[in-house]
Amino acid sequence: MYKLKIQKALLFAEQNLDQPLGLEQLALQAGISKYHFHRLSADFLGISSVQLIKLLRIKRAAFQLAYRKHISITDIAYTAGFQSPETFSRGFKQIFNISPSSFRKAPDWSRWESFEEQLINIQVKLEETKMDTQNYDVELVELPNIPIAVISHRESPNQISKTIGQFIAWRKQVGLPPTRSRTFNLFYNDPNEVPENEYRLDIGCQIPVGTEIESDFISQSKIPKGRYAKLRVKGADHGLASAIHYLYNQWWPTTEYNLKDMPLLVERVVFYPDVLAVDAITDIFLPLA
Repeated sequence: MYKLKIQKALLFAEQNLDQPLGLEQLALQAGISKYHFHRLSADFLGISSVQLIKLLRIKRAAFQLAYRKHISITDIAYTAGFQSPETFSRGFKQIFNISPSSFRKAPDWSRWESFEEQLINIQVKLEETKMDTQNYDVELVELPNIPIAVISHRESPNQISKTIGQFIAWRKQVGLPPTRSRTFNLFYNDPNEVPENEYRLDIGCQIPVGTEIESDFISQSKIPKGRYAKLRVKGADHGLASAIHYLYNQWWPTTEYNLKDMPLLVERVVFYPDVLAVDAITDIFLPLA
């Protein structure tokens, strides 16, 4: 099936975004002649594979500029696979309409939204292509009470970047980086099922027992002790939807457990942009009564 071959080539591209990538390399990975690969991939994806790679590189670079300010713009440019900071700056301005340095000072994601929608549509297509061959491994685990500090996002999912930025700044201020403190998300609802103004997501991190929080926008909470169904997902966030669907609609109905009255819990074990999206690791925890 040619779609699976295209998926294989794009997975290779995602894993090597910091390396030179050309049409011949992608066609070789797909096992399709370069004279046909570009047409097949463009018909399937809606954009050329070259444009897709550029968008993936720019996206990771934008996240690094906004949330990893200890990384220099020059290093971000080379990590993103650009030949020089100048070519990176030109490519970045074509999409965001501002320079990388200006974006770093005041991240503005409004220009990115249409490109992000393109990427999401492509990722959904690729996810649907591999769903039939996806194997999920669910295990039952017991979690202790875990004290956490959280910031609540209660507006459009499109505005989540601003909330993430606030939380990262707070973590740096209090000395709780991801290397020292586990990172969690609590999903209260599905963004596709509620109006934008009713969407709620909590972003949190583990804090030492007895920690006193002094902040106007960070509150203290806890992940309650209990039994959870754990499913580990490797890869970009677009893979979470099918994994969550599997937990609720295929795994849970075959068990004797009831669902606990609390939101779905996710732990970001290794996450983007510290690693490539395909190398991210996320644990989904379904609370059981």
